Amino acid sequence: SKGGGQWEFFDLPEQWEITYGELTFHLKPFSFKHTGLFPEQAVNWDWFGNKIRHANRPIKVLNLHKAKGLEYECVHLPYFSEPMVKYHTSYVKSISWYHIDPEALPGIDPECVPPLMPLPNRASNKNMPALKADAEKWETEQKTDALNVAYVAFTRAVSELCVYVDKTGGRRKEGSATKGEPVPSIGEYLKLAIKAVTPGYLASEAVPGGAREWMVPLSPCLRDVDGGGAEFIMGEPTVPRREPADEAGAPVGKSVDDGISLPATYEVNDRSEICATMDFEDTTDFDFANDRHRGTFLHGVLGRVNHMSDLDLALERQAYRYRLSEDDTAECRRLLAGALADPRVRPWFEGFRRAVNERPLTGPQSLRRPDRVVWLADGTIAVIDYKFGAHNLAAYREQVRDYVSLLADAGHKGAQGFLWFPLKGEIVRVV
Repeated sequence: SKGGGQWEFFDLPEQWEITYGELTFHLKPFSFKHTGLFPEQAVNWDWFGNKIRHANRPIKVLNLHKAKGLEYECVHLPYFSEPMVKYHTSYVKSISWYHIDPEALPGIDPECVPPLMPLPNRASNKNMPALKADAEKWETEQKTDALNVAYVAFTRAVSELCVYVDKTGGRRKEGSATKGEPVPSIGEYLKLAIKAVTPGYLASEAVPGGAREWMVPLSPCLRDVDGGGAEFIMGEPTVPRREPADEAGAPVGKSVDDGISLPATYEVNDRSEICATMDFEDTTDFDFANDRHRGTFLHGVLGRVNHMSDLDLALERQAYRYRLSEDDTAECRRLLAGALADPRVRPWFEGFRRAVNERPLTGPQSLRRPDRVVWLADGTIAVIDYKFGAHNLAAYREQVRDYVSLLADAGHKGAQGFLWFPLKGEIVRVV
């Protein structure tokens, strides 16, 4: 190949295959001057292959955007030394529209200065007065996006989270503002944050009193290791759980749909695209005594409940996010457990064939999101909308009719629609 990502072909096929053990690789010449295969990684292929073969359970490898809304007992996150800001390079293009400030270009007729120009995103743009404002805005947006993705990654773990940072200074990239200046990585910010959360900091006025009970000092768990690195360990590693067994000692599987039996450790996700909540405004001014706030909270808990047994975990996670007191959490558990115990409601949460929560339904000019759609054991379909506020039956009924109509358009005809008022113990049949 030539510099700049140009290939000179000598009867090279557009794509070809090679094999390594049980693996088959599909190769083709990429524009950034390689074929996508690095033989020195063979030791990693062997190691992962051995781990997967002996895990005796499905292994899921997802990017962070596909993992939104999902949860796993143990999550491993590599590559946290990658730079938070990806500048324009000869291999990876990054171009944005910049507002040009004519006042920063003395000697040039303002009428000759275009209001917007597409320019490469380089760190040096911050040194140019005409571009400085937009350059700093773009860089801030890059860092914010990286932190949001990191938040999603961290919150996928239920019991154990392993983050790998091979160096905290970031990677030195072409286009740095100063030659040799490292581009900050999330690993660098993570280490600084851990070091800052000391017992003294938590006792200081910088931490609101109500937040202290939800925080623990992190810095004592950070220690230096040989070779100049550092290690942060809190808690204990998880231990794989044994599958439950019947009297004969055989593993007990999960029954899914038409009697299909899966291993007890197998997870079934009905939704291929689930968005994690990234908004924090609803928790900032949350007041449990406010009827609307409390209804929103309880609605969010039910949105996480697929089976009856999910209530405690769903409530625990929602209560932690909203920093709910133990007394208020207990009150929510009493209210929701009582609502779910209603014999009319039980078939919606137990013994069903399939259920989806808040799955979008797309119409010709609309997008609807019913709270729950359940394929019941008797073959019927129930569409349920949860209501915690004041009655507005006319509007509510119209909503549910839209849901049922969209389901019918998708081939699921004959669905029944219901309005459920959990706190009042009322169920209104709409369709």
